[in-house]
Amino acid sequence: RAKNSFFLNVENEIRHPLDTIVQANLRLNGGSTDNLSSEERAKLLTELRTDSKFLTEMVNNVLDISKMESGTYRLELDTINVSDMCSTLIEEFKSKTASGVELRYEPQKDENGKEMNIELCTDVARLRFSLQYYLDNACKNTLDGIVTLAYEMLPDKIRFSVTDTGKDISEDNVEDISYLGRQKDDGTRFDINSHLVHLISELLKGKAYIDTSCKSGARFVFEQSLEFEQKSNT
Repeated sequence: RAKNSFFLNVENEIRHPLDTIVQANLRLNGGSTDNLSSEERAKLLTELRTDSKFLTEMVNNVLDISKMESGTYRLELDTINVSDMCSTLIEEFKSKTASGVELRYEPQKDENGKEMNIELCTDVARLRFSLQYYLDNACKNTLDGIVTLAYEMLPDKIRFSVTDTGKDISEDNVEDISYLGRQKDDGTRFDINSHLVHLISELLKGKAYIDTSCKSGARFVFEQSLEFEQKSNT
């Protein structure tokens, strides 16, 4: 059921920007541009850029999903400092949070209360993409309260989490989270990126899931195995 819904909504998500692009091109190149004001032309050009970018990203993500599900996708491994990456993400999202939202970063600390200095071997671009998706989801669904990015080191994996005090997630959607996004008042919000994050976590020999013990708001978790070469200095 979830996968059928996924592919149906991929079609719907692609159709809308395609229609917008076609209509904008017709108006700009249909011989009636003299009737367009500078404001109308600027608006059409903005729509073209926005929807072209969205469509390109959508198609690339669908192609990546196809590669991942067929087993032909190859990770691009590199080493990254976990604290630096998380701090950068927090800075990026400060401008995307509502005025009543506090954005927090909670790193793991050693026995002396000092932040651990961890270098992680991972697919940096894909890990960042996954955490950006979580943060974007949290910021869009939290109008007042707290959004927290955190991580913790476990014996065989690293666990990242993004917790917010925004809209709750329906328990009915938890099992379909690899295909579906946050529950909205008018139904289920489709989001292809949630499935992509799920596949990325599997490639990194971990898993992506919703923490069902979170009773207010939502807590999204992304785990990666430490089977890849990894260093930790305190």
